[in-house]
This record gives sequence, C-alpha cells and structure tokens, in this order.
Amino acid sequence: MARKNRWEYLNDFRKDESGKYEYTGSLYGFAGSEEARKRAYTKLWVLLAAAAAASVSSGCVSGAGLTNTFYVILPYIGEICALFALTWYHCKLLTKGDEVRGYIYQKTQPRMAPAAMILAFFAIAGLLTSVIFSVMTAFKDGVWQAAVYWVLKATAASLALCYRSLFAKLEWIELP
Repeated sequence: MARKNRWEYLNDFRKDESGKYEYTGSLYGFAGSEEARKRAYTKLWVLLAAAAAASVSSGCVSGAGLTNTFYVILPYIGEICALFALTWYHCKLLTKGDEVRGYIYQKTQPRMAPAAMILAFFAIAGLLTSVIFSVMTAFKDGVWQAAVYWVLKATAASLALCYRSLFAKLEWIELP
C-alpha cells in the first residue's frame, strides 16, 4: 500500500476569481435526518462530558493510592491523555455541522472508536490498580475514598464504552 503524501489534501483547494481559496474536495455527512443527527450528536456530547467529569474528578479523590503510588498514577495519566485525544477528535469531526471535509473525516473518523476504547482500558486499569493498592495496604487511605474512586473509574469506563457503541452506529456518506 502506497503511503499518501501528508499535504495531498491541499490539492483540493482552488483559488476563485476574488483570489480566495475554496475547498473543492469530497464532503462527508451524517446519513440520517437532521433530527436524528442532532439527537445523536447531543448524546455523544453528553457521554463525552460525563466521561470527562468522571475521569477528572477521580483525580481529585486523594485515596486509593493516587497521591503516592506510580502504578496507580500511570493509568490515570493514560486515561487523561486518551480523554484529551477523544475530545480532540470529537471536536474536529462533530463541530463542523452538516458537512465535514474529506481530509478531516478520513483522518478523524477511524480514530474515534479506538480512542474511546483506550479511555475505557485506562479507566479499568486505574480501577484494578487502586483495588490492588487498597488490598495491599489494608485500606489505609479509607474505604469511602477508595469506593468513590472505584465508582468514578467504573463510570468513566462504562461511559467511554457507551460512547464507542453509539459512535459505531453512526452512518456517514460521501455527499455529492
């Protein structure tokens, strides 16, 4: 398979009579109705915001080894990085309205489901490592703080999986 030139999409821009550049390449859009698109996009925004709230707030809980144990901190860092990537892809693809330029769609759409899976993976890894830490230290940081942390991690993982599932159901078509 031949590797595409990184800047190949620039060939899709042409100058018009006034000297401004206009995009002449392919466009992609949601295959359903306008109402179905708005409903799906709203659900995706809510799932992403809730997952972000659960992920970030789990870092505010001082228990479960998050303050001093590297094997609990590393999954949290991975989770925040995956959350940033998913949010970046989400904004690039879903804030463009009805039409998305072909080069944005082709680079972004295939990366969104894996980013959601990576977010869920790191949330589950953070949950498991904090359980290990809590059991090894006989819950020295407190049972309630550990329980809150675990609930937030499970919530973040389940919301990321729901996001992935909903996004996978969206159908995109190339617009004429």
